[in-house]
Amino acid sequence: MPPTESNPQPATGTPAVLERNVLALQRRAPALLARLDLPAREDHLRAEPGGVGIDWRGTWQRLDLEAAAADGATLDLAARSGSRAEGSLLLFGVGLGETLARALAGPATRILAWDRDPRLLRLLIERLDLAEAIDGGRLELLLGTDLLAWTGQQIPAQVRAHPILGSMWARERRLVERGAVGRPIALGEGRLFVDQVGECLERLGFWPWTVDIQGLAVEEIEHQVDALDPVALVTVNHTHGVAEFCSARGLPALTWEIDPSTDSLARLERPCPTSHVFTYRRAHVDAFRAAGFEHVTYQPLAADTLARRPAQLAGAEAEHYRAPVAFVGASMVERGRRAQDQFLELYGAWARDEGATDASGRAALEQALADQRGDFSRYRLATLLRPTFGKFLDDCAAEAEAGHSTLRPESLAAEAAAAEKRLSWVGSLASFDVQVWGDEGWKALEPHGVRYRGGAGHALELNRVYSGASINVDIGRLYQADIVTMRVFDVLACGGFALVEASEALAECFAVGEELAVYRDLAELRAKIAHYLEHPDQARAMAERGRAAVLERHDMTARLASMLRSAGVDRGTGATDPEPAGA
Repeated sequence: MPPTESNPQPATGTPAVLERNVLALQRRAPALLARLDLPAREDHLRAEPGGVGIDWRGTWQRLDLEAAAADGATLDLAARSGSRAEGSLLLFGVGLGETLARALAGPATRILAWDRDPRLLRLLIERLDLAEAIDGGRLELLLGTDLLAWTGQQIPAQVRAHPILGSMWARERRLVERGAVGRPIALGEGRLFVDQVGECLERLGFWPWTVDIQGLAVEEIEHQVDALDPVALVTVNHTHGVAEFCSARGLPALTWEIDPSTDSLARLERPCPTSHVFTYRRAHVDAFRAAGFEHVTYQPLAADTLARRPAQLAGAEAEHYRAPVAFVGASMVERGRRAQDQFLELYGAWARDEGATDASGRAALEQALADQRGDFSRYRLATLLRPTFGKFLDDCAAEAEAGHSTLRPESLAAEAAAAEKRLSWVGSLASFDVQVWGDEGWKALEPHGVRYRGGAGHALELNRVYSGASINVDIGRLYQADIVTMRVFDVLACGGFALVEASEALAECFAVGEELAVYRDLAELRAKIAHYLEHPDQARAMAERGRAAVLERHDMTARLASMLRSAGVDRGTGATDPEPAGA
């Protein structure tokens, strides 16, 4: 039976299906078709046996719906005011088209199929013959900010969220359910920290719209920003080109740098007075200024104190999460291995161009890493690399300065050393029954007595881990011992006791010995663990003071409010203040 509007059938990506849909879109929605033809990120989708997988925040999920009735949740629009478009159905997330196929076979007179991802819409028109429904005006495809037309005064009669994508596109889902409350602000897509930033912005009276600035074509970003007309663009970590993009529009750009990068910082192409950078690392302030950034501020990280709270553990939960010593974080095993390989690839290419007889560099790099292993309490690798790799590193720095490269080989080697330190020091705590949450790289330590507990969820489970541990150990990256990690703020916000590697930055943020405890090397780390396991009352009292310090001085919503004020952006209407100290 051929596909019809009343009986659409999934296709296998045949050219005929795509051609029919393209011709229909040319007639009914040529502007959308042009947008779908723009380049966009593809590596977040992959073919799998019998379906398609999507990478969401580092975890692969199957997009195809095996259950025939898996149509997702119907969103509650009771809080919305505005006129309802009778007989209309908005599909929030299209996925692979299963829910759309069933909707077209149902009673809805008009169907709006929206997705944030242009590649999913493109995949849809390759797989499902929709030409008749598009030509007949029954089906309209929506991409990105097209959704805004249906979140104002005109509201679909019914909204059905895709079972998988409906939870991924959480900010857009709240916008549909609640309407636009406050002032629009653009938020660059990213990893988990972006979600916390988005929630804080909502408390400050904004409604954030997610823009995938690294996955979309510039033309699509321009389209979305023009449609949104935001008061600012907020990004987590620096992305080259954002400052120039925003300054050309007179749009404030706020970047909160929270993670290290293995790339060099490229110089601005022109002055960008609307760009404001806030960096978690004081040493990066001069680097940003040297690259042409005018407004650069050292800004430590913080905790979302509404999301990070003490967890009351009892019964089975208490038994599961109680740990004498805990560490939560990446093992860095795979990242360190890839970084080391990339360093050697870069060096090999450079050495061959230089006519070197031994272009591998592997033995020299291993020797430098071995020398660093002798003392993980201080970073020495930059000096240890110089005898063999000095000219290579200098030439790479010159290439980066000239704008011909963004790679920093030293930072790649540093990642490898950081991974070794983290595994070595956590492994040395096995006698204290240390329990580790994170990626599977930690399994390498299980034969040595370390208990690997799997991945820690970033919502309530993380609170339970931090609250349940008698001692939460913080082991940061070897090469940036001059920062306060997010882990420290989150542990204290959860009422956990934190044992942290000492630094000047830490002493600036917290009263050492009163709000948290510190160590300076592995021997002191082990000694402090033994001491506080024997004196739990001291640890609990310190943890209480640490939580009060985070509530008073290191709340994420308050941090963002300060950043926005610095950029001249006022808070939106209906803003709520951060939780008061002691709550």
